[in-house]
Amino acid sequence: MTFSEREDGQIDAQLVGDRPVFNEALSDCISSLPPQGSDHVGPSTYWIDVAIQGARRCAGTNDERPFAWGNCATLRVREGRVLAAYDFDDPTEDDEALLLDAILSLLAAWRDRVVSSTSRTVFPETYRRNPTAG
Repeated sequence: MTFSEREDGQIDAQLVGDRPVFNEALSDCISSLPPQGSDHVGPSTYWIDVAIQGARRCAGTNDERPFAWGNCATLRVREGRVLAAYDFDDPTEDDEALLLDAILSLLAAWRDRVVSSTSRTVFPETYRRNPTAG
């Protein structure tokens, strides 16, 4: 796992190695942007926290629906693994998968990196997504 900080202060996460769908899903489904309507400055853990809670909930209830999604990718839990897929493809056994614990560790490390950021950038509303309901 590597992290990079953009000029505007956002922090991105990338898996090392050949994980193109997972890296696309991380970029598309989870970010360090605050949600719309938030007065938070600098990078936010909001979407990372949503993903952590969603993955744990899905694992605990055997819910295979996506717990995180974006414009083109989804993340879902199946049998102790997190599967990354493009949402325009049917789910298959070829979806990229990582152990749930590995993804939760990755998300925790990403969260820690965001919390330690000193950026105080105010992100425009146009780049933010609506917060999740409930």
